[in-house]
Amino acid sequence: MPLVKVNEGKIPHFSLANLFSREEVDVMERIWITLNHEHRIHDVHKELLAKVVTPEAMERIDRITGQKNDKDYIAYAIEYALSR
Repeated sequence: MPLVKVNEGKIPHFSLANLFSREEVDVMERIWITLNHEHRIHDVHKELLAKVVTPEAMERIDRITGQKNDKDYIAYAIEYALSR
C-alpha cells in the first residue's frame, strides 16, 4: 500500500490504510462492530490497544509518520475514524 499524505504542505494526515495492513483494519472494524453491538463501546479502546495498536504497529507508525506517537492517541484516532 503506498503512503499517501493528505493535505500536502500542511500538517500531514494519514488514513488508517496508510498506517495499518488490511488485516489490521479488518480486526479494528470487527472490534468496533462487535463491542458496539454488545453495548460495550467503553471496551473498544482497550481491545484496540491489545489487538491492533501493538508495540510492533507503533514502531511502524512512528517510522511512517517520522515522529514518536502515543499509542492511546492512535487508538482514540481509530475509534474516531470508525465512528464516522
